[in-house]
Amino acid sequence: MTSPDVRNVRRLSPWQLLIAVGLLAVMVKLRWRAGTDQAYTQWAMSRRTPGFDVFLRTLTFFGSSPWVFGVMSLMSAWWLRRGDRRTPVILWGAWGLGALVQVLLRLVVAQWRPDAGLLPVPMDLRARFELAGFPSGHAFRAAFLYGWWARTFTQRGTHWLVGWGCLLLALGVGLTRVCLGRHWMSDVAGSWLLATWALALARSWQGPMREKRLS
Repeated sequence: MTSPDVRNVRRLSPWQLLIAVGLLAVMVKLRWRAGTDQAYTQWAMSRRTPGFDVFLRTLTFFGSSPWVFGVMSLMSAWWLRRGDRRTPVILWGAWGLGALVQVLLRLVVAQWRPDAGLLPVPMDLRARFELAGFPSGHAFRAAFLYGWWARTFTQRGTHWLVGWGCLLLALGVGLTRVCLGRHWMSDVAGSWLLATWALALARSWQGPMREKRLS
């Protein structure tokens, strides 16, 4: 079985994706997604069981900061060991810009998490960031890391199944945030879109991938 020829699919430019992120942020800010978000959350919470919660908390770990940053550090060490200094800069640069946009969106959109208690005072930026949910940090980190892997493996015909598995893992981590009551579905969707933008930036900086790179 051969892999899908993703090279023939028209890709959105980073600017187009950033505009899409902005449009979704406006929709969330205006509460146009509130009813749908609540419906998704109520349905997901009604399906929780003690055993399912163990699975959810295990899966959501693969979008945590320690895991993702640790893996990205190992990837960077691998490239540096092979004499490739450019790819780590691209990896961390694209992630850093995505994380910066994430911080700004959390402060501006101010969509509070489903499990948020007392709302912070307007000038307490740290509390506002921690209690705001749009976009989700776990979902962004997972979509960025596993999206990077998916692009690599789907471009190598013998590894297409691994590539699609990475996409499913990114999807699963994002959905755990809704099932655990930590984020609204729009928070997760915004993270996926933001990660797609960051990956598009990386692709535009990186140019054609070389087979010798573990990118």
